Amino acid sequence: GFSLNLKLRQSSLIKSFRRYSSRTLSEEYRRNEVKARVFSVLKDLGNLSKDTSLEETTSLKETFKFDEESLLSLTMALEEEFLIELQEDKVGLFETPQEAIDHLCQREDAR
Repeated sequence: GFSLNLKLRQSSLIKSFRRYSSRTLSEEYRRNEVKARVFSVLKDLGNLSKDTSLEETTSLKETFKFDEESLLSLTMALEEEFLIELQEDKVGLFETPQEAIDHLCQREDAR
């Protein structure tokens, strides 16, 4: 009765937790992968060495001195890296790597 019911509830909770934690880990893994690839693209465009430290909050315009043409190059490089098309209204809207990473993580078609 009660003991069996409690064990079933515990089992159900454990399964729910495992599903949640594995989803969270896979989302975190994907974000880290996207971040690494965005940083690699930025370093290539900015002619920075691979060991240059970047932050997600780095200002693209201030730190990299990106103008509209540079932001367009960044957009094209990200499209090529992730095999997607970014809408024209997204071009130049990324002010920090974090904004690009967040957008790419939300895109299910980004590879």
